[in-house]
Amino acid sequence: MRLAVGTKFASALIAAILTGTFGTYCSVASKGGAFSDTVATRQQDKDRDQLQTFSGRIVSMNGELFILRDDANQVWFHLDDQRAAEKFAGKKAVVTGMLDPATDVIHVKSINEQKT
Repeated sequence: MRLAVGTKFASALIAAILTGTFGTYCSVASKGGAFSDTVATRQQDKDRDQLQTFSGRIVSMNGELFILRDDANQVWFHLDDQRAAEKFAGKKAVVTGMLDPATDVIHVKSINEQKT
């Protein structure tokens, strides 16, 4: 059993060195931080990079559910922030957020009225 644990550790160490994450871990750990802090920072950077802007008209599908209709591209998107969307009902708007392509839902960061 002891040999298996040592082998797993050696394999993980070699993988960390080969992928370049060992140096990152060492520098963060030596400053009193944690590896998870670095991972969280990378995730935040990735999320920021995924922000997109979408233009169209905020319309109500059934009097209750607001969507962003993009007539130029003939698509529409669900919006996860219905309260914010309701304020722009019937208006052209620019929505900033992250698109979930599996569900066509925009996770809204902000909605602004589109300047014409």
